Amino acid sequence: MVSTAQETATPESAPDLPVRPVTSYRTDLVTVLLGTWFTIGLMVDAWAHNNVPELETFFTPWHAVFYWGFLVTAACVLWTCRAAFRGGRLPDFRAMPAGYPATVVALGTFAVSGLFDFGWHTLFGIEQNTDILFSPSHLGLVTSMVVIVTTPLRTAWARRDAAPVTGLRALLPAVLSTALAATLVLLFLQYANALVFRPGSIVVALTDADEYHTSNVVTSILVTNLVLIVPLLTLAKRWVLPVGSAAVLYAVIGGSARPSPTSGTWRSCGGCWWRACCWTWWRCGCSRRRPGPAGCGRTRCWRGC
Repeated sequence: MVSTAQETATPESAPDLPVRPVTSYRTDLVTVLLGTWFTIGLMVDAWAHNNVPELETFFTPWHAVFYWGFLVTAACVLWTCRAAFRGGRLPDFRAMPAGYPATVVALGTFAVSGLFDFGWHTLFGIEQNTDILFSPSHLGLVTSMVVIVTTPLRTAWARRDAAPVTGLRALLPAVLSTALAATLVLLFLQYANALVFRPGSIVVALTDADEYHTSNVVTSILVTNLVLIVPLLTLAKRWVLPVGSAAVLYAVIGGSARPSPTSGTWRSCGGCWWRACCWTWWRCGCSRRRPGPAGCGRTRCWRGC
């Protein structure tokens, strides 16, 4: 699943730098799809923590979905990096494809955090509500997950000699992996996630009837906007984004962020969200100007939406 093609050194690069193998598009796509399974498993487990009151054991169907997602993803990553483990020696990070050394380290971190999670649940029971977002084992799991699911983004970022991106298909694994990372961040910022508020809550907040609720909603809107805009700016820093990039990015984040594990319910702003996505696609797609590294700092309409 790893391409045997070698990257061509640029004139600016040092001639003695080791040449890394290049992952194929299929490898990146499979990795991001497995990362999607991985992420969905975490979302389902977060839901179970707050909707199954009698949950008092580590061995649950939701943990099975989550940890099997990890095992399959880990198997795919290790197979891709198999050349670095030959000879029975310590792994040679230089023989791994670009972007994969950090992933291999994150796999080990996740495994240790998973064992810690088992011990934590055995000793202290199953957390509920906001407590699940501050469990040390859960923080270790989600941090390593962010590194794992962004593997296709790092591999695409490292292809400095690749041809310019001409369509969304070529950039799809990087866009999807960025969306998964943002989804994980929003999941662990549920106490400041504006996407889980119902329309009625927004109306009450804007009436200033409850100052505490107003400050909570406004803070959540600011935090959520930051989490939503940083991924898009990160992609635009590296590539001239093709049409549909932002729509796919926000469709994945919006569809995944609708569950509210801290409240124990499934809140949905689906209608408004999908109308916003359609408007974004239409409005930004009509422009001839697109975001990209060369356009940083200029006022422009983003066709990359």
